[in-house]
Amino acid sequence: MTSTFTTTQLAGERFIVRGTDAFGVIGETVLDGSQYLGLKGDTAHDAAHEAFNKAIEEFYAPITKAAEALEAAHSAENDIFVEVVQPAVAPTAGQDEIRIRLTPDTVILRLIDAGETDRLVWVGQNLEITAEPVAASGTPASK
Repeated sequence: MTSTFTTTQLAGERFIVRGTDAFGVIGETVLDGSQYLGLKGDTAHDAAHEAFNKAIEEFYAPITKAAEALEAAHSAENDIFVEVVQPAVAPTAGQDEIRIRLTPDTVILRLIDAGETDRLVWVGQNLEITAEPVAASGTPASK
């Protein structure tokens, strides 16, 4: 038997999760979705920024190209005594990795969202995450 879960968003950044786990146990619970929604919102916000920046670049591309052509016409690179052996590469700023510890509710919602529910099991009224995927027999699923 495969597990199936659905989520319904509630007010107050909460979700109702209903479903059947790999053992056939049916249950429902309410989870805190504040961290999950924050992460999804950050991703959507970043994508919107990227789309905006791309649109700006495309809009100004003809002007940028003309400015580069004008600058090239005025540069000393037309000097026959100069050979560019290696063109300059503009440096890029590094960026530190940022990690956060996810709450169990966020992990559950992410697993459901990704369709990877084979690690979710009902224990009483609680939806828990197993250490590794399980088969209906209760043993670890073979990969």
